[in-house]
Amino acid sequence: MIRLTVRRVGCGPPLVLLPGWAMHSGVWGALVEQLAHHFQLLLVDLPPVCRADAAPALIAALAEQVPAAGWLGWSLGGQLALQLAHRYPERVTGLVLVASNPRFLAAPDWAGMAAAAFSDLERRVREDPVRGLRRFLALVAKGGPAARSLTQLWRQRPPPPLETLLAGLSWLRQWDLRAALPQLSCPSLWLGSEDDVLVPAAAMRAAARLSGGRWLEVTGGHAPFLADPAAVAAAIRNALT
Repeated sequence: MIRLTVRRVGCGPPLVLLPGWAMHSGVWGALVEQLAHHFQLLLVDLPPVCRADAAPALIAALAEQVPAAGWLGWSLGGQLALQLAHRYPERVTGLVLVASNPRFLAAPDWAGMAAAAFSDLERRVREDPVRGLRRFLALVAKGGPAARSLTQLWRQRPPPPLETLLAGLSWLRQWDLRAALPQLSCPSLWLGSEDDVLVPAAAMRAAARLSGGRWLEVTGGHAPFLADPAAVAAAIRNALT
């Protein structure tokens, strides 16, 4: 059985925060400070899942072990929150998707990361997980100087096992959640940046249209909550309160 680690901070209506691939809940730092007076934040650290086919069990664990709430997901965390809202709509009162693409890889009809670039990242991770992660962080940092602080936050804890990293990459490669968007029964807010080199703003704008949600442009590339936490927090408060 999958057991989640959940830390609670603040007071108010519940808001769950799901980090992105290879990351931990410490990355939310400044955003937590902005939101803790408005929400009870449930900071989830995803367990070291070692098999790509464990995704349904992980999503079920999120539904069973975390109360009904608003959900904020960054990148891969947004894909998990989107699947949760689709499969367990009673557990999700609202969605905020930050730099998150329902289909991470590009397709002829969809903007995303080029397959060749993704394969290069995956190869680097297989050959040397630490160097591969540094390559990923370098891509995140291209979105703006503030995103470079992500490297310092990432170093606060040991990196996930290689099997966990590869499972997450497998999800990013395979998942195409676009068909779930028109079926969402909760409001959604899509926050993205035009200078994000991993998740194109065009994809998030299209996802907002398909889901009947709202698109909001922010600054800071792939980690806008680090570049301008006050602006991101204000957008979240407006969407969920």
